[in-house]
Amino acid sequence: MRFDFTFISTFLFASAVLADHSHDTCSSQILDVVEKRTSATSNSVKFVSTTAGAVLKATTPTFLTVTGSISVPFIWSKNNKSGVSIWVGIDGDPETHCNAVFAAGIVCTIDSDGPVYKAAAYWFSNNSSLIDFPNFDISHGDLVTVTVVVSDQNTGYATVQNLGNGTSKNITRTLNFTAQPPLCQLSAGWVVEKMPGRDLAHFGFVPILQPMAYGQGQEEFTAGGSSVYDMTTDDGLPLTVVEAYGDLIRITEKCV
Repeated sequence: MRFDFTFISTFLFASAVLADHSHDTCSSQILDVVEKRTSATSNSVKFVSTTAGAVLKATTPTFLTVTGSISVPFIWSKNNKSGVSIWVGIDGDPETHCNAVFAAGIVCTIDSDGPVYKAAAYWFSNNSSLIDFPNFDISHGDLVTVTVVVSDQNTGYATVQNLGNGTSKNITRTLNFTAQPPLCQLSAGWVVEKMPGRDLAHFGFVPILQPMAYGQGQEEFTAGGSSVYDMTTDDGLPLTVVEAYGDLIRITEKCV
């Protein structure tokens, strides 16, 4: 996979500027721009209570690899028990009823010492839990490329690579999964999620750069044709604005 580092640098700078301002106040100017962009997109938008992001769908088993580069957001909250997670994965579609989900990404939490960031993966079943990538340091502003790959419905691996934020940081870690519950391989997703047992932390703006999925024979799929999901409050008020393009998914928190 070839990265456009000029494109990446531009978006890292933009996301850093937005993150720097977003935790101070709600910017009506930024929200106006987001609303205009949203009104121009042709993606279907659906509303769910726990998830915001973009999902590609297929009617037959299709997806073998899903990847994307996450610009790690600055998170904040008045509550020391809050958080948000960002995932790249297979079969995480809220509307697809599969017995398993394979995903990897960034788990962002807030405790008494402030924000904590870690990379984790899971192959979800009733008895599964998150597995942390060992010795993988993350800070807000880092660009982390996340990739999940399956060789069959029960076997695969997840890789994370921290490209840093213009520094010399470059760390790669891999977790292997075998003899897992079978995947459907019907969807590829890039999402932000609420965390069970925690309030949703403010995250401002999450760009996922160069989101791609691959099928048999390295058939390529971009996020441009994805279904878009916006997260809502328990009362049904939209919490996010999501845009999906061929080379970028942008998930922006709204002020409610």
